[in-house]
Amino acid sequence: MGSRFIRKVRTASGAVAVQIVDQTGRTTTSVEHIGSANTDAELALLLHSAEQRLHPGQQAFDFGDVEQEPPSLDEVADWTKNAAMPDMIPDRGRPRTGATGTAKVVASPATELWEILTAAYARLGFEVLDYEGFRAMVLARLIEPTSKADTIRVLDDICAPHPSLRTLFRSLHRCHEKDYKDTLAKAMIA
Repeated sequence: MGSRFIRKVRTASGAVAVQIVDQTGRTTTSVEHIGSANTDAELALLLHSAEQRLHPGQQAFDFGDVEQEPPSLDEVADWTKNAAMPDMIPDRGRPRTGATGTAKVVASPATELWEILTAAYARLGFEVLDYEGFRAMVLARLIEPTSKADTIRVLDDICAPHPSLRTLFRSLHRCHEKDYKDTLAKAMIA
């Protein structure tokens, strides 16, 4: 099963290239170069263009005023500024002994997606059910309509917390027994 995603990489000139990458497993099968940005505004335009090419004609949910940080060139590591370490080049990027550094992952698009979906779920009043298994299955199926068994893969792909497969299978039976349909309808009206 392949995947397509948008990648931002630093170029030798210091600009940030925006690309659409196709992968099968860990193997990159194609890279479509959208463009290179030298300013935050250019980066925002290129990312918007890449989204439109990646998902042509796809409509988006209206989640209201969701606060979103604009894209920044500073989000992409700038390896071109490491010229002070010339001995990194001869041995093809292997770090020197004793070299130290810190890196911090702030968020990934999947994390942001999960946060937006859980916030929308709560905003609709669905938290009244207080059942993580049902929420995980509903939100996974919004991301990718699939079978109950395959929802675990979808949740694993975005690193979202989820119950066991067995719990997901029991959730639909529980849904019918406890009349979730009526409870959710009342929550949405409220």
